[in-house]
Amino acid sequence: MADHPPVRVGCDVQSLVEVRESLARLGDSYLARLLSEAERAVAAELSGTEAVVRYLGGRFAAKEAVYKVLGGSPSSALGWPEIEVLADSNGAPTVVLHGAAARLAEASRLVGLSVSISHADPFAFAVAVGTAASEEN
Repeated sequence: MADHPPVRVGCDVQSLVEVRESLARLGDSYLARLLSEAERAVAAELSGTEAVVRYLGGRFAAKEAVYKVLGGSPSSALGWPEIEVLADSNGAPTVVLHGAAARLAEASRLVGLSVSISHADPFAFAVAVGTAASEEN
């Protein structure tokens, strides 16, 4: 039996209240710790604090869900910006992995990764599904 199942699912729920408090307390350092440069550029284009809070909450939940799919552990030394969640031309979230996150995906033979984000105040929720290549490939 393989070390990793062929399909992996991760999910996460994030309190928007906690995001709002962290953003108020830490400001730009919170954004830098959580978001890639491209994600920060998207956040900078949003109008109003609440739009930024919803964006951050959704991205944080998505990154946590992806982290679970990757099978990360505290020893993975994975930075949140290494899991980049952007939008495709239709606005659907897409995931791009960098650095340690990309290495985890490669080590677990991950060939597909999808994520979905939803909001229901005061929470953001995300689910990620990953598909691994079979041992025969």
